[in-house]
This record gives sequence, structure tokens and C-alpha cells, in this order.
Amino acid sequence: MSTTLRVFDGDIFLNSAGRSESISGADKATQDIAEVLMTPLDSARDYGSELADLNIPAAVEVFVGKSLVSRKIDEAIQRLKHLQEKDPYATDDETIDSINKLIVDSMGSGDFVFWVSVWLKNRQSTSDSILSVSLRHQESYRFSETIEQTIRAMVSGPSGL
Repeated sequence: MSTTLRVFDGDIFLNSAGRSESISGADKATQDIAEVLMTPLDSARDYGSELADLNIPAAVEVFVGKSLVSRKIDEAIQRLKHLQEKDPYATDDETIDSINKLIVDSMGSGDFVFWVSVWLKNRQSTSDSILSVSLRHQESYRFSETIEQTIRAMVSGPSGL
């Protein structure tokens, strides 16, 4: 089993005692997915996503934006899955098997929010990652826990996902 340091808002997370925390399993897989989606594609390493490089004209955003963002997310997760399969230290409790859920919604003006979780090889699902990509500003980021909980409550509402 491999472990990594917990990251929060782009920095190493420090607990109340001022110490870093290591994570593994589904938590590591969730963090790995967020990292690969927020990293610009590096073709030499075959790592990252093309989300920050998308340029969708506003006139067709409604028609092609969500499907294009979905495709780029899927491609990035497949690249991560391929790297995990080559990693001799990766175990079934952190290795991606398939996408469980992927919901993309347009917020208008080139902004998209997406909700993604995957099945791991041990058939456990990762916790849902809620991320956003702003094509207008060419950036992507992971929401803070507070915003993520608010969005989760809004999305699950009376009808659920």
C-alpha cells in the first residue's frame, strides 16, 4: 500500500498539533484524482488534464461544453489509472477500476462544476470529489470543504443524485 501526505487548498495539511497527516486507500485515490484534474497535461509524463486548455466559445458552450469537459475528465482519469497499474506499490484499495459517477454542469460564462467518484479495484467507491473548472480564466480548483458540503446538500436535495 502506498501513502501520501494529505493536501488541503494546495498545501500540505497540518492537524491541530501542527503535524502533517498521511493518507492511503480511498482518501489517497480521491486526492490523486483531484490532483490529476488540476494539473495541466504534461504529454512527456502522460499526466494531467486538458481542462485548463479548453477554449469553448460561449455560443456553443451549452451544446458541447458539458460533453467536452466530461470527455477531458474521463481522459485524465484513464491516464491516472494507467499510471496506477504500472505502480508496483499501488494496491486495490487505491487503484481506479472505473468511473462510478460523473456529473458536469455549466455555470455559464465558461465556468463548469463537476462531481466525480470512481470505483476502486477493491469495489469500494471513492468519496465524491466536487471540482470546478473556469474556462474563462483558464484555471481549475477544488472547492473548500465548506463549499463542497453546501454543494453536496444542494445536489442531493429531495430528489438525490
